[in-house]
Amino acid sequence: RRRMGLRRFVLVLAAVAGCGQPKVASVPSPAASSVTPPPAPTPATGPAKTPETKDDYVAVFGAYAPGPDDGKVAAAATALLAKAGEAPFHGDEALGRALVEGLTRVKFASSSSGEVGLLFGELLCALAPKGAAPGLVAIVNRPNPGTDTIEAKELTAQQVIAAEALGFAGEASVVLAMVDRMFVLAATLAARKDPT
Repeated sequence: RRRMGLRRFVLVLAAVAGCGQPKVASVPSPAASSVTPPPAPTPATGPAKTPETKDDYVAVFGAYAPGPDDGKVAAAATALLAKAGEAPFHGDEALGRALVEGLTRVKFASSSSGEVGLLFGELLCALAPKGAAPGLVAIVNRPNPGTDTIEAKELTAQQVIAAEALGFAGEASVVLAMVDRMFVLAATLAARKDPT
């Protein structure tokens, strides 16, 4: 139930940011199309290979680039979710660092990249990786102006996912930092509502 709420939040964010809008294709003029040669056919590469080892997953998640990698990373994340409780994946520090690094690159204004961000969050919760807390705290503590911009909304989505992963990890060491952050956010919201 909690995951559906987060999924809805990210999809609404994507809609508000303007992704998913139909793109208007430009129609080339007849003169231009007769001069321009057709694009060269690309060789068939077949389906992307699903990672098998921990190092494969670390490489895929750590090198995530929104857009071209969305499908490959989403498939890898879905495959890893099925193995989340198994060794050597559960609690692995390198996987945790790669997931946190990937989460910082997610562009939630794109529905496909936003889906990858949700999968990163699910993996961070399911794997409970050691050593991920400092990176997640850094995301939560990034200054967020709370403005009505795509950048602020994307940062908010990253912060919600990072905070949820910290909650699932049950890291006692971050409780005081999170309480301090709550007061900062409350002050920001109060100032935004009543600037006097």
